[in-house]
Amino acid sequence: MEYFLILSETEILPLGVDNKFGVFWSDSGMDYLYDIVDNKSHLINSINIKDEQNKTYSILQFLDKLKGLEIR
Repeated sequence: MEYFLILSETEILPLGVDNKFGVFWSDSGMDYLYDIVDNKSHLINSINIKDEQNKTYSILQFLDKLKGLEIR
């Protein structure tokens, strides 16, 4: 499953792919997500994440999905 960081209607960054074998292959959006969590916590509730099936997740819901996965 592929995930995207939705910053605005026109600014979408790829977060990565969960290969369903216990590995999440991160993409460029993960660095931005880590920066938000570490340094811009006031933005956490205003940014969403969508998967390739257009399902929406909050940042906290997405991070819960990553628990137990190896991030590469």
